[in-house]
Amino acid sequence: MGSAKHRSWSHTRGNLADTCLRALYYQYFPWGDPDQNLAWFLRRAANPDSLAGTIVHSFITTGLRQLLRVGEYPLGLDQPAIAEYEESLRVSQRIAESVRRGKRPPDEGTVLFHHLYGAEDPAAEERGRGVVKGALRAFEDSKALAFLKLTNFDRWRPLLTDTDDRPSFVAASDLGFSGAIGLRVYAAYDLALRWGDDLLIVDWKTGAKTPRSEVAAKRQLAVYTLWGVADGTPVERVRTLAYWLHDGEPWEPCAACPQDLRSVIETIEAHDAQERSMVTAVADKHGEIVKYEADRAAFKPQPERKKCGWCPYRSICSSGNLAVSPMMAA
Repeated sequence: MGSAKHRSWSHTRGNLADTCLRALYYQYFPWGDPDQNLAWFLRRAANPDSLAGTIVHSFITTGLRQLLRVGEYPLGLDQPAIAEYEESLRVSQRIAESVRRGKRPPDEGTVLFHHLYGAEDPAAEERGRGVVKGALRAFEDSKALAFLKLTNFDRWRPLLTDTDDRPSFVAASDLGFSGAIGLRVYAAYDLALRWGDDLLIVDWKTGAKTPRSEVAAKRQLAVYTLWGVADGTPVERVRTLAYWLHDGEPWEPCAACPQDLRSVIETIEAHDAQERSMVTAVADKHGEIVKYEADRAAFKPQPERKKCGWCPYRSICSSGNLAVSPMMAA
C-alpha cells in the first residue's frame, strides 16, 4: 500500500497513465510502499537523451537570465554544458556502482539507466553529447533568440528553475471542464511573455521532430493555453509554440484550435476518473482530505519490452524485469 498527499495532472503524469499504470504508482504514490526509498531514488533515473535535454534547458535559462540582466545572450554555452554533461556521466557511474554494492541510494544526483543496470551504451552517451552541443549552438543562431532580443524584457514572466513552484491552474467549468473539477493541472512552460496583447508561451524541444512528438507537443501546448486563459488572457490572444532546437527552425507561435483544447480537457477528465477509481481519499476528523491511499495491485503493469527497457522502475517491478529479460523467469 502506498499513498500521496495530493492528486494532480501534468503532461508527464498523463504520459505515464497512458504508458504504464504501475510506473504511475511508483512515481506518484510511493510513500508507505515497501520500496518507497528505492522508488524515490529511481524517480531521478534518466537516459542520456533526457539528461542532455535537462542540461540544455538549464543553460538556455542561464543565457536568457543574462539577456534580461545585461541585454546580451552569452555565446559558447555549449562548452560548459558539455563539461556538465561529462561530469554527470561520471557521477552517474559512481552512484550506480555504489547502489549495486548494496549501499543506500543517495538523496541527490542523477543515475543513468544503463549504468544502474551494469551495461555500457557509448552510442547513447555520444548521442547525448550531440544533443547538448547541437541544441545550444542552434539556439544561438535561432529565429527564437533573434525575436526575444526585440521584446520588452519587463513583460517576461519569471524564468523558472527547478526550485520554483510550477505554474498551474485548477480545472473549472469556465475553462470547459465538466469533470475533474477542482483538480490542479500543472503547466510547466519554459518561457512566457507578453507581446502586444498576446501571451506567448514556449516549450524548448531537444528531441527529434517526428509525427509522434508533434502530437505529444500539441497536447502539451493545449494545456499551456488553458493556463493562459485561467491566468486572465482571452483564448484567442494566447499563442504557443513547441520550438525544436534544430538549425533553421521557424518562429511561428499560433493559437490552439478548439478541437485540441477539447481533446486535452477530455484526456484530463478521463485520467482523473481512472485514478479516482484506484485510490481512496482519507480525511481527518474535520473532513479535510489528508492523503490518498493506493494499492499497488490496482495499478496494473503494462509490460512491453521497449517500454520496460526505458522504465526506471523495472528493477522493483517483476513484470518489467521479465519483459526486458525473459531468461530471468527461470
